[in-house]
Amino acid sequence: TIAAVSTARRLAPVALVGNTGNVDDPLSPRRGLLGRFELEHASAFTLSQFRYNRALAGVSYYRPAPVLRSVTLAGRLRG
Repeated sequence: TIAAVSTARRLAPVALVGNTGNVDDPLSPRRGLLGRFELEHASAFTLSQFRYNRALAGVSYYRPAPVLRSVTLAGRLRG
């Protein structure tokens, strides 16, 4: 491990990213749902000296607070 991180190595991943969603305002959402996924791959095929695959998915949910309508409740899950 020490040898792998103490010398300069080339990292060249290829990534695929997708976003989807339906929110009322893209800069300051008050209600709606956003989704995102990422796939990343690094290997000799991508000219990288590291080999790995990575997948990430996330969803965000926005809604006005039941009592205080000027407050937005937001939640996010990532995995």
